[in-house]
Amino acid sequence: MAFVLEEREVCLITDFFNASATYNRSFFAPFLLKYETINVCKSVASHQQIPISHMLPKIHQLSRIHIEYSLDVPAEELFSLSLEKNISVYDAAYVWLAKEKDASLCTLDTKLQKKVRGYVEILDLGQISN
Repeated sequence: MAFVLEEREVCLITDFFNASATYNRSFFAPFLLKYETINVCKSVASHQQIPISHMLPKIHQLSRIHIEYSLDVPAEELFSLSLEKNISVYDAAYVWLAKEKDASLCTLDTKLQKKVRGYVEILDLGQISN
């Protein structure tokens, strides 16, 4: 999540979403993203002792990004893909959806990028924001 990342990464992600609105890009994600977002906020609030009142606006801000959520991610394919690429089932959901939608995978996770490069197109946030 951008707000718990380094400042440079926060700027990249902010620029990415701003530029994407200009280019009329669509975003897709497994429904899981909603829960992951809230879980990251909870972890940050707990470990860094940040008041809930500071985290709730972050959750609200993220919920305003228009994302088409997918509930139809087949368990068998996630299982196979996670084994084949040696990635978590959670990551496999994002990779599977990118492949299914013939879309680029947008992630700052360089380990995941290396494991799935060639299987799906990786979108470099730096290319979008410049």
